[in-house]
This record gives sequence, structure tokens and C-alpha cells, in this order.
Amino acid sequence: LDTPRPRVALLPSSRWPSKNWPARCFAAVGRRLQQVRKASIYLVGGKDGMGECGEIEREMEGKVTNLAGRTSLPELGWVLKEMDLVVANDTGPIHMAAAVGTPTLVVFGPTDPLRTGPYGQGHRIARASLPCQPCFSRICRQEGTPCLAGVTPEHVGELALEMLR
Repeated sequence: LDTPRPRVALLPSSRWPSKNWPARCFAAVGRRLQQVRKASIYLVGGKDGMGECGEIEREMEGKVTNLAGRTSLPELGWVLKEMDLVVANDTGPIHMAAAVGTPTLVVFGPTDPLRTGPYGQGHRIARASLPCQPCFSRICRQEGTPCLAGVTPEHVGELALEMLR
């Protein structure tokens, strides 16, 4: 990778719709990191995440490197190792990032970070605090997925900036 540091990967998709923080929120965090830290933003994920990554790329006016659906699993591990931070939903590649020593900031909704969060030091969790959490439901039974709606891009952006300091 030949982009300047800090390098930040956004990983906006997971297999459960109820765990997917909106793409527009990831885009807002990416823009903030570019404005404040001049971060190089990478979009990563499998073929199933290409839609979300494409939406973020459009919202950020193409000022990103979109690798969604373009890496094998070993290549994804290498990309994650080259990052200074990964901002993601609760999804498998956060564990790859943690395993290669890259700090992760994970948005949690219906799942329990104590059960499925990244292991090790240097990781942070962003989540709302609602009585229905954790529900472990793949599809939210409430209007608007309040556990994700309660996590703001401003809060995640501030946590990310703290982690990059």
C-alpha cells in the first residue's frame, strides 16, 4: 500500500442485517478522519459487502480505496495488518484484524461484545445501551433498529480519533 498514514479500513457489512450500521454513518466517520487526520480510507469486505462499500465510495466522492470483493482471505489479512485502525460492524474480519495486531473499533447492536468482541488490548466498542440488548436477533423486531440508531457517527468518529492519537 502506498497511501499515507494513518490508514483506516472501514468494514461496513456483516451477514446479519441487524448488525449492519448504516453505510452513510461509515461514510461520515471516514470523512471526519480524512478532514481531521488526513487519513487514507480503505473499504474492505467480501462480495456480499460490495453494495455497502459502493454506497460509501459514492458518499465520499471516490476519495477512498475500495477493495470490497477484490481480496482473498489471506490478502484481506495482509491489508488489515497494514492498517492503523479498523472501524467495523460485529463481523468475522475484526478477529483477523485483532490477530494481526491492528486496533479495531467495533459498532455493536444486537450481539454481546463480551461474547463476540475482538480479543486483546487496544480495541474499543461503540454501542447504545438499551434494555433489549443483546437480543441476538438477525432481524430487528423494532422499528429502525434502535440499537444501531443509538450509535452516532459523531461518537464513533471521536473514538476513532482518540485511537489514532
